[in-house]
Amino acid sequence: NDPTLRSTPTAGMEAVLGIIPLDLFLQAQATKSRWRTKHFLQDTWDGIGDLPKRRGHRFSSDKLLTQLQLNQSSDYIKGSRTWINNQEVNKPDIVIYTDGSKDENGNTGAGWAITRGDTSLHHSFVSLNKEATVFQAEVFAIAQSIETLTRMEKPSANVVIRSDSQSAIAAILNPFTKSDVVKRCQKIMHEVKKEKKIHLDWCKGHSDVTGNEFADCLAKSGTESQNRKIVGTSPSYIKKKVNDFFYAAWCNRYKKDQSMKHTHLMLEKPQQKIVKYERENLKLIVQAYTGHGPFLAHLSKWKKSTDGMCNVCMEETQSADHLINRCPALSYERHDSSQEEDEVLRILKLMKCKKMKKIIEENYTIN
Repeated sequence: NDPTLRSTPTAGMEAVLGIIPLDLFLQAQATKSRWRTKHFLQDTWDGIGDLPKRRGHRFSSDKLLTQLQLNQSSDYIKGSRTWINNQEVNKPDIVIYTDGSKDENGNTGAGWAITRGDTSLHHSFVSLNKEATVFQAEVFAIAQSIETLTRMEKPSANVVIRSDSQSAIAAILNPFTKSDVVKRCQKIMHEVKKEKKIHLDWCKGHSDVTGNEFADCLAKSGTESQNRKIVGTSPSYIKKKVNDFFYAAWCNRYKKDQSMKHTHLMLEKPQQKIVKYERENLKLIVQAYTGHGPFLAHLSKWKKSTDGMCNVCMEETQSADHLINRCPALSYERHDSSQEEDEVLRILKLMKCKKMKKIIEENYTIN
């Protein structure tokens, strides 16, 4: 139950555990907060002094948002309340199928089909800006299908809209939203429901429902369409772009750091996601990656009774890197742990094997 050694570098632990340095974390949070609020706050200047030199706390975030080309219109709004009564429609005259899609190149499309029985009365698709999410495409498709329905020559009073997106349906039926695209859909639906019965229904995707498969095909066609509609940039898109930027900054800092030589041997770049294990396992992971643990190469720095040479194979100094990756005495255990696809799990399994435990226990007895 020994704790992680005090000599373990903070920067090394951060890289191993995927915990972004505090200064970069705060900058990322400030940038995301600035994006959310910049459309609600007006920058003011009293006309006194040199404006370029008067750089407040918003300046650096605004500069970064411009650098990342994140000054597009926002889908984020302060908040809106609209109540939608999703009453059941037992015998619908019209069934509408909607879907959203995003291809491997990041192109986003929305498609919808208005059907009566086995007949398609109208079907269409559009392309959305690349910043749009699949969620936005799903909601946009529902809104467009309702608008299209109101323009048809023989409108129906009993309508069911079937979507395979539970999140889109839940967002539309939630009275409170901070999404402009959801607010627009709610407003359209609220107005149309004054004259028609409309029910939002979930349809399991890719389950051989003809209408749903047709809508899916239309949405995929939308990703290639020249008919493009623009929706505001979603917070999730901004979050990813900003997080990616600061992760890249962290990687650059990590690469330039000349200390933590052992950590650099074991870890090419910082973990992008936080590593979550029980405390005992986290201790072993940190020891293995940083080299600050019960390994003779490290213990020899303050214990005169060892020169750091591996007392198992006597071939080289006994660092964590040596035991995990090269020591002949652990070749069988190394092969066994290599079955793990995840590198952290591979190292953890090797650190917990019987032979490694015995080596470490013997190292603890050295005076």
